[in-house]
Amino acid sequence: MNKTFYSELNQNKCFKLHNLFFGGIIFTLGMVIMQNMQFSFQGWVQSMYKLSGFQFWDWTIPSVDYAIPIIPFFWIIYGAAIASWTILPIFLYMTYGPKRFAKYLTCCMYAYAFAILIAVCTPCDLVGIQNYALSELQDKTGFLIKQTRDLIKNNVTFDAFPSNHCLNQFDLMFGFILFNFFDKTNRKDSKKILTWKIIWTSLISIFTILVAASTFIMKVHFFVDWIPSLIVSLSVFVIMYFVKTDPVTRFFYKLMNSFQYCFWYVGPNEVNNDIWNWAKIHQDPFKINALSKKEIKKHFIITDIVIFSIYLFMLLILNYCLAALEGFDTGNRVFNFLLLRIVIYFFLIDFLIFGVYIFHTIYKKQKIKQITPPTNQN
Repeated sequence: MNKTFYSELNQNKCFKLHNLFFGGIIFTLGMVIMQNMQFSFQGWVQSMYKLSGFQFWDWTIPSVDYAIPIIPFFWIIYGAAIASWTILPIFLYMTYGPKRFAKYLTCCMYAYAFAILIAVCTPCDLVGIQNYALSELQDKTGFLIKQTRDLIKNNVTFDAFPSNHCLNQFDLMFGFILFNFFDKTNRKDSKKILTWKIIWTSLISIFTILVAASTFIMKVHFFVDWIPSLIVSLSVFVIMYFVKTDPVTRFFYKLMNSFQYCFWYVGPNEVNNDIWNWAKIHQDPFKINALSKKEIKKHFIITDIVIFSIYLFMLLILNYCLAALEGFDTGNRVFNFLLLRIVIYFFLIDFLIFGVYIFHTIYKKQKIKQITPPTNQN
């Protein structure tokens, strides 16, 4: 049975919320990495098109793209969307549990795969609309004007169709809609819970519409770029709703349970056989109830620091530093989109493995020094 926020609220509330929160962080890291790998791969393919002199398509609709005014305030909404992809999934996991979140990750992965296919087959370049936007902002001043101008200047002019910004946001919105209203467990919802679900989903939906609008209002996308993102995301979530058994979902569920089992965010009774051997090897052979409260607190303090530092570090590198580096014109798109990101990904993976190794090494030594396994008494 899934351990979710609602079912565990009245039993060991703080401890359960703690484990759900950090379990959600581990899941969200997987989503963030998928987002960036999708953008990286299709961007690299299109950079090869650039180097070969390929003629990119122009999806401009003059009566729309040049008629929609630039509204600098939408820079805030455009930037807030990035935070929503990396924070809201944590609470999605806390509310609906690991099995349903694993399905959400699967939907995202399929949506990203279709997005790559569309982007590779229909490469476009919005340099024209961006030059127009910069000319419109040339003599204007103000903080939001400056941020808007910098966003347009640093934005990669290709790799725009379909919009990654919109795809990520639509995935998040449809995830909430799927679990709020189409899950079989929702039949027992009280009127109060149903009301809150309607309010919460409505807020997410309104924000998603504003994010989609911000992409073409800020002139970092054509107006039509949000349309394939909507079609892909909606189609994937509708199809996956009818899929009852999915090996990819099972893989994500088992993978994340293995990480959580290593860090004691879930116990053997909660995951049963849904973990791999490497997780069993890293798990302490002693049960938690054999440890003192002091040792348990120490264990979770070290664990939380490791997990949260990896989470923040990945978000900083993947969502902000890489965006800034891509805006820096090296004259070599291969470096910008391929070599640079490969180095970063390998570095992040090494950092993750090193963090896990250090944590288990330190804690295992402490356990050997201070913990004596209980002996059987006849």
